[in-house]
Amino acid sequence: MELALFYFTCVVLLVSVGSFSLCLSTFIVTRRKTYGLAAVAFFSYFFDVLMVFQDYYLFSGSFYEMADAYYMGQPVGLLVTGLGVLASIWLIVCSTFDIRHQVWLIGPCVAFCLISAAVWGALPPGNIRLFAFVTMREVFLAWSLAVFAVKASLSSEAFRSRMRKRIPFFIGGVLLMVGIVAENVLTMFVFSRDGLLMGLVTILPERSIVENILLLWCAAWIWVECYRVLSIHFRQPPVMSERRGLEVVHAGIDLYAERLRLTGREKDVLFLVLQGKDNQNIASELQLSPSTVKVHVHNILKKTNCGNRQELISDFVANG
Repeated sequence: MELALFYFTCVVLLVSVGSFSLCLSTFIVTRRKTYGLAAVAFFSYFFDVLMVFQDYYLFSGSFYEMADAYYMGQPVGLLVTGLGVLASIWLIVCSTFDIRHQVWLIGPCVAFCLISAAVWGALPPGNIRLFAFVTMREVFLAWSLAVFAVKASLSSEAFRSRMRKRIPFFIGGVLLMVGIVAENVLTMFVFSRDGLLMGLVTILPERSIVENILLLWCAAWIWVECYRVLSIHFRQPPVMSERRGLEVVHAGIDLYAERLRLTGREKDVLFLVLQGKDNQNIASELQLSPSTVKVHVHNILKKTNCGNRQELISDFVANG
């Protein structure tokens, strides 16, 4: 049992490092904050998992030498690594919905630290304290998902349509979160201490198997997403005047324009720019002067932080 847990933990470590590298690469290519924050989350979780080896080393390589079957490792270290993961997830939510107020950005993270520290310091040693401490992670995740769901429900139809494709991911994540809490209840309150030490459930509360599965679930989705984005940037952007290109434009232009706060006319100009049309053709089609079109194109490039039309097309394909 311990050998299987060891190799499973190694797999989780490898996936964490691989996901960190992939997200960081995607962030460098696209400059999108969400990928950078996802990289921080996977990096933090790597060290969170790594603590199991630290504790194993401290106890001379034997679970059976522990004074307490529910040993929690280093609570400060777990709080720091947990904060790295959870704060990154929360900031991804804030970035998605352009939440910039400092209270919203920092407040929930500070509350997580204070409440977790209060739980550990105020409650007497025992299973209840351990359960409350580790379950704070799921509480924070539930808070982040609740805010995401509320904000998404108030967003445009284009955004909601895009999120519907990710419903299986969110459902799986919620079910695994419930599974983490259930696993904590079983390991801390249902199975006896003797059962744990005899190997029936040779697992530390800090090393939740279901939590690791949640990590693998998130990694699988992010790998697919990063592969899609990086493959697009690896190749030349598709010709938007072709049928496949027009489908890409129609599918993403509403959300892209909304996120960048483009005006209605700028959105019209962008639609034609993405099809490879020059200023003169755009002016003729929209019945505008070439100088006006030039101003609109300049404003679009400025809002998207792109240096030219080719960069604009690549940015749209990756982020639209």
